[in-house]
Amino acid sequence: AGKVIGFGARTMKSGEQPKYLNSPETEVYHKSEVLYGIFQAKNAIRQADNCYLCEGYTDVISLHQAGVANAVASSGTSLTEGQIRLIKRFTQAVTVLYDGDPAGIKASLRGIDLLLAEGLSVRALLFPSGEDPDSYARKVGPAAFKDFLAAQAQDFLTFKTQLLLQDAAHDPIRRAGVVRDVVGSISKIPDAIQREVFVKQCARLLDVGEETLVLEINKLIISGQQKENERLAQAKERARAIKNPGRRAEGPPSEGPPPPTDEYAPLPTDEYAPPEAPWPDEIPLPDGVMLAGFGPKITRIVEQYEQACVRLLLRFGNHHVDLAADIKLWQYLFQELEDIEFHTPVYRNLLEMYKNAILQGLEPTAAWFIQNGPPDLVTKVVNLTEDKWQVSERWQQHEIYIPKETDHLLDVAHDSVVRLKKQFIEQLEQEILAEMRQAEAQPDDEAVLRLLTHYQHLCQQRVALAKPLGSVVSAR
Repeated sequence: AGKVIGFGARTMKSGEQPKYLNSPETEVYHKSEVLYGIFQAKNAIRQADNCYLCEGYTDVISLHQAGVANAVASSGTSLTEGQIRLIKRFTQAVTVLYDGDPAGIKASLRGIDLLLAEGLSVRALLFPSGEDPDSYARKVGPAAFKDFLAAQAQDFLTFKTQLLLQDAAHDPIRRAGVVRDVVGSISKIPDAIQREVFVKQCARLLDVGEETLVLEINKLIISGQQKENERLAQAKERARAIKNPGRRAEGPPSEGPPPPTDEYAPLPTDEYAPPEAPWPDEIPLPDGVMLAGFGPKITRIVEQYEQACVRLLLRFGNHHVDLAADIKLWQYLFQELEDIEFHTPVYRNLLEMYKNAILQGLEPTAAWFIQNGPPDLVTKVVNLTEDKWQVSERWQQHEIYIPKETDHLLDVAHDSVVRLKKQFIEQLEQEILAEMRQAEAQPDDEAVLRLLTHYQHLCQQRVALAKPLGSVVSAR
């Protein structure tokens, strides 16, 4: 609102005290959630659709005096997620201004990764050695300063690569370290299309194969998801412990199925068929009918249901759906999908790859597919298992819990299988209707009667499948 919430200063000479001094934090002043100059700059940021992010107060003042009003500063503190979200209220593009101090820049590069992780478009600019935005603006004047900003800003990938390669020279070990560092930044980008564009650019700049870069990025994404899931689980358990003091705060929750593991312990059998178990709401199928070979016309909705089943298998295959019988989701899905032949090539290949891994004594996770699968399947695995949304930590603090798929995993899997089988039967019905029209044109009464009987039987099965879904379907 433009009102004073605290004070800040910058020392005029080097010494033992910090370069930037701020007021102590109060009820209205939290350094991690404040950007210096945001009130004065917000309209200019909207108009320019870009925000210049500086290190300190005097940099912002000098930029404004030079006619660059879309500038703010993090007040001499490390950039935080709260400050980034404040910028996102006004623009999706940020240009980070770095002082001409290579050693200091490398210590501040983490801010680029934070900006990328929030989905912002990031550019960076390095001032000449010994200069900062304040000194350089006063040195060259407003017009030349604006021209410098427009001409020298680079996309984050080019900026970071050129900066880090200065120390790598022709040392292959250091060069490999640069590749890992740059790949780590690309993996922070939430948008898959943007990641692909930067991967191509990175391959050209660093002379590394695109497939290698994609594989490393996918590993980082999966690893990050696993760490985030563990962190959220621990936060939820701590919140439960606070709500119920008698319950132990450390360790995994005592209720519900254990989480999947990345360790591929050998199974007690070399067959993937599950033991006999009384599954709830048994899924009916047409007697003597294999749900396979329905011709080349596979509808988009069939592909979506195949995808849903494979996604569950990749994400939660090692979760228990019956602790008493020690039965896991992959066993349940393999039993229910035994009579179904997948028609979408990529999902059929993933299913077969999973089965082959089971026969080899492994219980594969998404990480295993990324490490061992061909590039086209690896990309699909990442897209299927990547979390599109994350629940705010503040919801956890206020004990607001969003139901997860793992809370009702068997119900979710059962629903997906039922929908897939129902869609296959509907497709088979359409093909039988087409055959009946051909038989009527012949005419062939015996064939029409046989097809009609089969069609009526399929209708009955379709109606039975629709009941668990809560659908009202006529037998036609």
